[in-house]
Amino acid sequence: MGLAWLGEGASPSGGLLRFDRATGLTRRLKFPDFAIRMESAGKTILIASDFGIGIVNDGVITRYFVDKVSDGRYRVVETK
Repeated sequence: MGLAWLGEGASPSGGLLRFDRATGLTRRLKFPDFAIRMESAGKTILIASDFGIGIVNDGVITRYFVDKVSDGRYRVVETK
């Protein structure tokens, strides 16, 4: 589940909330972007966000965005 803080002015992302059905535990993951859509592929979660793409594997989030370089080509860039 994607979380968001709503208030006056800019509303920052509240991260992700992950619920483990087997253990009943809930864990909050830091994710600076707003999750628009999430899909699972096995144990991996793919996130379409306002920034780009996020991939969650074993609780580790990797983020990517599409960048346009000076010669007009596009490239996918990993970010921290």
